[in-house]
Parts: sequence; C-alpha cells; structure tokens
Amino acid sequence: MNVCQSTLENGIRIITAAMPHVESAALGVWVGVGSRCETRVQAGVSHFIEHLLFKGTGRRSARDISRVIEGRGGYLNAFTQEESTCYYARVAFDQFNRALDVLTDMIVDPRLDPADVDKERGVIIEEIMMYRDQPRHVVQEMLSRALWPGHPLGRAVIGTPESLAGMNRAQIRAFKERHYVPSRLVVAFAGRVEHNRCVDRVAEGLGRLKGTEPRRPRRVTHKVAQTRFDIQGKPIEQAHLAMGFRLFGRRDPRRYTLRILNAILGENMSSRLFQVVREKHGLAYSVHSCVHLFQETGVLEVSAGLDRR
Repeated sequence: MNVCQSTLENGIRIITAAMPHVESAALGVWVGVGSRCETRVQAGVSHFIEHLLFKGTGRRSARDISRVIEGRGGYLNAFTQEESTCYYARVAFDQFNRALDVLTDMIVDPRLDPADVDKERGVIIEEIMMYRDQPRHVVQEMLSRALWPGHPLGRAVIGTPESLAGMNRAQIRAFKERHYVPSRLVVAFAGRVEHNRCVDRVAEGLGRLKGTEPRRPRRVTHKVAQTRFDIQGKPIEQAHLAMGFRLFGRRDPRRYTLRILNAILGENMSSRLFQVVREKHGLAYSVHSCVHLFQETGVLEVSAGLDRR
C-alpha cells in the first residue's frame, strides 16, 4: 500500500493509499470540527450541520445526492465526533469522480433551506429520544459528564432538544463558515486511486475554498475536576455500569502500550473481562473496555450490563 500526502495552496491536505489490485475506492472528507468546538448554546450544531448537508445543494436535491452514489451500487454516509466530522463514500473505482463531486458539492454549496432546518431539527430530537431509551447510551453520556464536567467534552455530541430549539439558519451557516475552512479539511482516499489524479480533482472542487483558522477549542487541564460518582434510576431489567479513567491525549507515546492493555483487559472475547466476568462466572452478557483519545486528554472505559439486583 503506497501512502502519499499533498497540500493544496489553500491548506487542504490530501492523503491517498493506493491499492491497485482492488476494484473499489473509498473516499472521505474530514473536517476538524466537532462537539468540543461548540459553546453550550451551540451544543449539537456540528451534528446538525452533518444532517443538513445531505438535504440538498445548489445543483442537487437530497434524493439526487443519494441516488448518484447509491443508485450505482455505492455507499454514502457521515458521522460527527467530539473533534471531527466526516463525510464518506465507498464506490466502484470507475465511480470515483462522481462520488468526489457529490462530497465536495455538499461541503461547498449546501442549500441549508429554512424548511429543511426546521424539519431536521425534529428528526434529530427524535434521535435524542431514541438514545434516551437506550440505557447503554445514557450511561456513556453520564460518564462523559463525570469525566469532563463543565467542559464541551462532557456534553453529548448530538446536543439537547433545548439547544437545538434555539438554533436558526443564520447561526448554523455562520458556524459552518467559521469552521469548514481549508486548514481544517483533510480529503482521504484508499483503493484503486492515483495520487496525482486525486490531488487534481480535489483542487477542482475545493481549491477555491477560503477561510481563516478558527480559534482552538478550550483545553482540558488539571483544573477540570472529575465527578467521582453519578447514578440515574430507571425501571428496567438491567443496571448499566460505565467506569472511566481519564488519561493522556492521542499523541502521547504511551498510547501504544495503552492499546495493548485495552486488548488484554476487555476489547475482545479473549480478554480478561470477557473470560472472567462472562465465561467463568456468567455475571454479564455484555462487558468490555475501550479507549477514546482526544487532542490532550482521553479515557480508558470499562462498561457492562448487570443484574439490577
């Protein structure tokens, strides 16, 4: 696998991993913005923008966006995290140009119609309600609040019904224009692709994009204290537990040792937690550990679904 990187004059980075023996290509536009870039009033706006970019552009309707890729056997989706938002597609290699054109069109010229804003607000509030009915998801949000209380990392990526209700089209557009800037964009390709061709196509679609580097999000320091314990009652059949240990950031050299520790502890079926808690004692169906690392902080988490008695 031949990995290459180039940077356009406006600052957009292009990374390719060429695999000429395959018949497909995967591509993604990564934007360095997520929930930790938001104020409390803006909570959920990054995820809101992710939804709205699929609702249409100056050239395409929402149906056209999906049909151009999925109508030719491809796959199109997106996700929002604490520090990044990604729009991606997987297609046959000869559909590469179409897929990239759709993704760049979504980034550069989203319609952001007021009617779509109001409609999608309701859709996301329903998504929030769905997550609130999933105890495993609720306990994850509770753990984040306990690890980073009063900090954006402690808030739900999706926001709240109250924060979403306070957003209008102008505020959403202003946030996008402030953060969807060349210095925050990485366009990645893997599969049957050629690096120079990818650079040329990205330059055609995003080379004229402008914008200045936004202010960096608030850092986590030792002054951000942790809440040691939180509990929420609900009349369901299980008690869901999540335990977290706040750690270093993703560039720390200890991250490799941490990944090994996580594999031993609870990442898979051969791990200590799975073999002892589930296989040996039969105390839980679901028990595992995972690692989340951010710019300057992170967490090693252990979670399980247990008998409520």
